[in-house]
Amino acid sequence: MSQDAQAGEGLSGIADSGSIGPHTYSFRDGILRFVPSGEVQGEHVAGLVLLLRRYGQSEACLQCLFEPQGSPRPTPEARRLLVEYLRTHRQRLNIATCGATLPLRTMISLVSAAARVLGGYQLQVTHFDDREAALQFLQKSREEGASV
Repeated sequence: MSQDAQAGEGLSGIADSGSIGPHTYSFRDGILRFVPSGEVQGEHVAGLVLLLRRYGQSEACLQCLFEPQGSPRPTPEARRLLVEYLRTHRQRLNIATCGATLPLRTMISLVSAAARVLGGYQLQVTHFDDREAALQFLQKSREEGASV
């Protein structure tokens, strides 16, 4: 990550981009975007968790866009690490997915249910077929101060 991003943790005005293994991410205008390219493994989720912590420092709900088109579902280890993070940190997230397949949407629902059952954490996820609609939803939620 850039030094500017590290110096401005939690600020919505910063812009940053990079990769976690084969996957790409960007943070711009208060929205964290994650685009998996191939299988998401445990080590990749560990990197994603660092981004969630970095950009979710403020009291505001972190707006996230996940675009998993064509990626297989995450490995069991990756899912376990994500559920454990959500259970223990209870970070306020507003997640929009764009282009997720039905099996992937189902897996996201199962991860959400696991976080709720294991830790009482309610993960908010909204699915979209269109990237622009997803971004508009997140921008509107950010402007309204969406809470989870």
